[in-house]
Amino acid sequence: MKRLIIFIVIILIVINIIDKYIYDYLHSKGEIINNVILPDIFHDNTLKIDKKIPDYFLIIFIVIFLIYFLFNREYQYILLLLLFYLLSKFICYLYFSVTILPDSSKSCIKSNNSWDSILNLGSCNCLNISGHFLNIIFIFLLLNLYFKNKYWYIFVLLYIIYFYLICSSRNHYTVDCLNSTVIAILIFSQKKYIVKFANYLIGKNYVKI
Repeated sequence: MKRLIIFIVIILIVINIIDKYIYDYLHSKGEIINNVILPDIFHDNTLKIDKKIPDYFLIIFIVIFLIYFLFNREYQYILLLLLFYLLSKFICYLYFSVTILPDSSKSCIKSNNSWDSILNLGSCNCLNISGHFLNIIFIFLLLNLYFKNKYWYIFVLLYIIYFYLICSSRNHYTVDCLNSTVIAILIFSQKKYIVKFANYLIGKNYVKI
């Protein structure tokens, strides 16, 4: 357990350091192109909704996820979600940086660190992939795993709803959500290795999914 705590603390510190440089880099490169409007199938064919709606949706499901598994003492699912989140952060850095797209919302606020990012619900030009969408997919996949595919159709419906919300809010381009879907499924398909890594950090065979 000591190794797990040390690992998580170190990774969170590294993420906080990288966030500042990534946000500065993206803003400096993206500022000159942010007024460019790219063709997008959702942006061009849906009414714009409040950009905070998808964030509230995500927060609600994070809270439900945490309360449910804490109440049922299934802490291994919370641990896996945390590890998926940490891994996805580094994948997002790669996608954000390789090709910089114009801000999709046209109203982004640049964040200076991880805390700013939480308050601002992101930062400018964090595109090509969506951290929010990755995390909501991880939540749905873990819930589906826990319930043994019993309610898969509900999670598919919720996925479609969130896809619509995040694209219609202009927080992300449609391609961001498509990329996020593929990456989330690929990561989840390798969960056995993440489980082994989690058990190594804990020092015993704790996660048994």
